[in-house]
Amino acid sequence: MAAPSRIAPVVSLPERTTQARPAASLSQRVREVESATRRVLLRRAAAVAAAVAVVVAVGWVAFLSPVFALDPDRVSVSGPEGQVDLAAARIVTDSLAGVPLPRLDVGDLEARIEEIPSVLDAAVRREWPRGLAVALTPRVPVAAVPGDGGVVLFGVDGVQIGSAAGAPPGVPVVDVPINEDTARVLAAVLDVLAVMPPELRAEVAGAAATSDASITFTLTGGATVRWGTNADNDLKLAVLQTLRQVAARVYDVSTPRAPITE
Repeated sequence: MAAPSRIAPVVSLPERTTQARPAASLSQRVREVESATRRVLLRRAAAVAAAVAVVVAVGWVAFLSPVFALDPDRVSVSGPEGQVDLAAARIVTDSLAGVPLPRLDVGDLEARIEEIPSVLDAAVRREWPRGLAVALTPRVPVAAVPGDGGVVLFGVDGVQIGSAAGAPPGVPVVDVPINEDTARVLAAVLDVLAVMPPELRAEVAGAAATSDASITFTLTGGATVRWGTNADNDLKLAVLQTLRQVAARVYDVSTPRAPITE
């Protein structure tokens, strides 16, 4: 006989209770975000202020403080002795004493020094912290124009360099009027001399011109060359070389296609 089935007793388990977490209020969260934002902005503002302070300090040191102020005793001026006015160049640089090097306009200083007649070119370099190095290229005389008590020396650009008792060796005497047209007339004469072959140029004892259309040359043998303007120079040279095969007192090549000898 089968044993009767037994029903297992039902065990009641205690109910699990869940404790609710308190939710942060919306206003508190907003305050936290605002506080964090303020901290970020303050840090950024502090960084910008520090950077500005550094820039201002560097600018003051470079442009206003005496740390980089030009000291005339630390300025060197170099150039060929006797060919360029070193003292005049130093007067220009001394006028800038105390100017901080970062503020010093090198190009303007070079232009001021190049206004000195004997200076063709000036190269200025800053020598930190308070000096300058100035290198001068002289304006070399290429013509001596007769003047009171001697000659007036001119450079290739027609600028009057100075005066001397006589023409330096290798510098031709060019008789042109000393007035507002001197540079133009002298340039015309120098253009012709420049295209002459060395052997002919060595025979030129002097040149003269009352205008840029009346150029004449005197050769060492005493002959005169009437050149006229500085146009058709190559043709005039070829004609002159042909004419000089016959001795003459005057060779007129001012109209090269119809030359004249006397």
